[in-house]
Amino acid sequence: MEDKKWNERFVVYTQWKKDTIEFYRRYGYLETFLGFRYTGYMDTKQCTGYQIQGTSFHLLVFTLNKVMANLVKYRFKTKVIGQIHDSLISDIHAKEVRIYHEMVHEVVSGLKTKFGWMVVPMEIEAEISQVREEGGNFSELREVDPLNVELW
Repeated sequence: MEDKKWNERFVVYTQWKKDTIEFYRRYGYLETFLGFRYTGYMDTKQCTGYQIQGTSFHLLVFTLNKVMANLVKYRFKTKVIGQIHDSLISDIHAKEVRIYHEMVHEVVSGLKTKFGWMVVPMEIEAEISQVREEGGNFSELREVDPLNVELW
C-alpha cells in the first residue's frame, strides 16, 4: 500500500522529495520559495519538511503582519496576540468580529495572487469563543464560517 501510494499515486511529490534530498546532499543547503536558506545537518524528513513547513510559517507571518498593519491603520480595538503552529490568535473586540474575519479572509485569499508560485488557493478556518466580557476563553471555542461569523 505504501509503495502504491508514493510510487504510483503521488509520483510527482515522490520525485520532488528525491530531488530535494539529492540537492541538499550535493550542495549542503536548501531554499524555500520565499528565498530563505536552510543549512546545517538535516535528515531526509527535515530536508523536505523545512521547505514546506518553513514556507507555510513565513506565509503565516506575512498574513500576521498585514492583519496587524490593518488593525493599526483602521484603529481597531482588536489585538493580535500571536501565532500557535498554523494559527493566528487574536483578542477580537465584540463589535469588530465580522469585519476582522473578512479582513483576514481577504489577506489569506490574496496570497495566491501575491505569490505567483502558489498553485492552490488558500482558505481560512475560524474558531471563536464567547466574548471575554461574558466569560469567553480559549477552552470553549466553536468553529464558525469566517465570512458569516455570529457571536454566541
